[in-house]
Amino acid sequence: MKIVALLFFLAAPCFAAEFNRAALVGVRLELADEKRVEIYTLTDAGDAVATIGIKDGPLAGPVFQWKIEKGKLCIFDDTWTHIYTLEEEKKDRILVHDDKGAKLVFYRTKKE
Repeated sequence: MKIVALLFFLAAPCFAAEFNRAALVGVRLELADEKRVEIYTLTDAGDAVATIGIKDGPLAGPVFQWKIEKGKLCIFDDTWTHIYTLEEEKKDRILVHDDKGAKLVFYRTKKE
């Protein structure tokens, strides 16, 4: 019986944390970084209203699109896509890794 249980455990898929669209609608994500500014407010219509740039430097306010694909957060426009894989969730922040493998922390607040 112990061998069967061990085989079941080893054969079971590993479930990684996944993003949930409903939990992200109306959320503001702000990158925790000393130099870069990346802030996204995610709307129900699929817009990612952004502020991006350099701290104490130039900022831009583009509007991107966002979606959840295979449990990953995708923020994109016609020319590029950022894909974030959820690693850990806490009440006010999330730890992700991007499509280049970099680990990032975003502070999360719900828009009122």
